[in-house]
Amino acid sequence: MTAAPWGGELAPSWARLIETAFFEDIQDVGDITTDAVFNNGQARPSGTTENGNPGKADAEHLHTKTHAFPQGNSGYEDNNGIRSPPHNGEPCHRNSGYEDNNGNQGTYYLVAKQDGVLCGAVMFIRSFEYIDASCRLRFHFADGDILKSGDIVATVQGSIHSMLKAERTALNFISHLSGIATLTRSYVDAAKASGNARIMDTRKTLPGWRSLQKYAVRCGGGTNHRMGLYDMVMIKDNHIDGAGGITPAVLKVRQCWGDRFKVEVETRNLQEVQEALDAGVDVIMLDNMDETAMKEAVGIIAGRAATEASGNMNLERIPSVAGTGVDAISVGALTHSAPVFDFSFRKRGALFDSNGIYC
Repeated sequence: MTAAPWGGELAPSWARLIETAFFEDIQDVGDITTDAVFNNGQARPSGTTENGNPGKADAEHLHTKTHAFPQGNSGYEDNNGIRSPPHNGEPCHRNSGYEDNNGNQGTYYLVAKQDGVLCGAVMFIRSFEYIDASCRLRFHFADGDILKSGDIVATVQGSIHSMLKAERTALNFISHLSGIATLTRSYVDAAKASGNARIMDTRKTLPGWRSLQKYAVRCGGGTNHRMGLYDMVMIKDNHIDGAGGITPAVLKVRQCWGDRFKVEVETRNLQEVQEALDAGVDVIMLDNMDETAMKEAVGIIAGRAATEASGNMNLERIPSVAGTGVDAISVGALTHSAPVFDFSFRKRGALFDSNGIYC
């Protein structure tokens, strides 16, 4: 166990979660912005300390570089990058021996108790199969589909003992991810009402959940921002203040990486907008500006860089921000504040009357 600052021990699972969270952010590349701006224009390999010694990110259980959903193709992905289980009514597992030792078997239904967007079907399926590979599941909707309250989303058959053991974990996954997809869809719809701005997520994700949460944003119609500190340069206010301005910060990044990565700069006023534009960056973030300033900034930029509005975004404000003409609006609340989606998991007899009619 790792010693904890309060004098006790840090559980190994907690330590692994911390290391997983940092690995999500830096992979094997590092913090490409901070390394360039504050390491003399030279990138320092992730997992090393300032003097080049191995750091915690080199832990052996962090060697994998998998992304559960946003990258690659699992066989469940359509042309829009949205993945779901087979949608042809066939069971995802065809084993038929699903009685437990006492012969208790049953059929349960996953039922939507509100309107929204489905996400997390694969995680729901895998949760049951992890406990009992003979569980049979059939989804009647795919990830990204609109759900109405009362919809029977999935049918699960198997050992009652196994299903009740897997139920809560499976629901935790699908409820959280569907909640993110549902909230994202509401923001996307609000933006469409007065402009063409894309709704984007941020890095404000739960440790260990980043790829899943960002997948849920996509299922809701949103767009993923950078996955971590390793795949896009974002020069924020602390970088700017520490480097002595936008221009020297961008210069250090270019000296280090050339054109390998897109460069985004956070700006706080119109003077910084002009400086970022003159520096030739790819994306200019308009941070914590009011709509009047945003509209003026969009006019100054005039298409020479992409524009992103950020800071203090809520659903009520989205139409007016989209109306300024920005290309994108980033919303941290999509992943850090989404309410869970309300599902119930009920046995057949609890959902249907004696005539087999849904009630």
